[in-house]
Amino acid sequence: MKFPPRYVVKQDPISGGFGTTFICDDQHLMRDVVIKMITEKTEMPRLIDEITALQKIKSRHVVQIYDMIIINDNNDFALVEEFLPNDDLMQFYSSGFQVLDYYYVLYQVACGVRDIHSCGIVHRDLKPNNIKRDQDGAIKIFDFGLAKIGPLPKTTAVLTGTPGFMAPELFSTTPIIDKPVDAYAFGATAFFLATGALPPTANGLAPPHPLPVGATISNHVAVASTVAQLIDACLDLAPPVRPDLDTIAKALKRELLVNRHRALVADGTNILILDRNNPRIKAARGTFDSIEIIYDGYDFKFSQIYGDIFINNRPAAVGDILDGSYVIVLGASGSRRFVTFDVSHPEVLV
Repeated sequence: MKFPPRYVVKQDPISGGFGTTFICDDQHLMRDVVIKMITEKTEMPRLIDEITALQKIKSRHVVQIYDMIIINDNNDFALVEEFLPNDDLMQFYSSGFQVLDYYYVLYQVACGVRDIHSCGIVHRDLKPNNIKRDQDGAIKIFDFGLAKIGPLPKTTAVLTGTPGFMAPELFSTTPIIDKPVDAYAFGATAFFLATGALPPTANGLAPPHPLPVGATISNHVAVASTVAQLIDACLDLAPPVRPDLDTIAKALKRELLVNRHRALVADGTNILILDRNNPRIKAARGTFDSIEIIYDGYDFKFSQIYGDIFINNRPAAVGDILDGSYVIVLGASGSRRFVTFDVSHPEVLV
């Protein structure tokens, strides 16, 4: 195999059903890379699909494409990609994970698929084998050989994918390939990570069964009910029922940030911090106008309101969520009392 001199092969190539992969040392940029080439010319469209897809996607959670190179003397070309040194997620279940580990992995996968979909691309082969950690531990999705690029929907008469992770519509002779295909695979992946086995919908090489009554992800891992409902819905046989990956990512992020928010409350000369250690504050103007604000680990909200209370010049109500910067006014006239409220916005560090 004749590569450009900058790429030095480090170990024996890995052969697969559609081509050969080489792990190489890029001696110009001093980093390891993966070089993928197709051995069967009939499979060249797969490599073209992967190149086209990866050129469009810019995501922390999708493998990066570095270069296209000419190899050998017959002008074959190959794809140079980011090298992911760690194992795939096939053994995640056996690692003895905690629920926060589960959330953290699924959140990154959901963000990656969301970013893929935002570029008008359907991965079409999402599964634990195609998800790895990079050298910094971040989750990355790879192998875009089956990806379909918009405009959607795309149809094909060829059955492609991995049984157990394939949505039921892919078993049609003229399947519609759209984002719900990846949502189904995400749900199947979530079950696999929690159990080490295919989801209960799996049916060998035949279309999947409906999710049995009572068969929920929460039977296997103690996830929040909102997360369980979304994962279970991913495995619905009807594509419109499956949630989009942005909704899933937001729900997982919400769980990862439980009890990590803080609010700064300024009441005259008094400065208070509202957080998990001090989850409740009260303020009053005389005996007629008063408020209570609580933090439940997810949101800051009014739990009690008496009298005339306004928030950013509109009437406040019990249950109103405070998720930004506000001026709270106690009293409609006269010697009104002003309270300023400002919320921090923590992020999930990846």
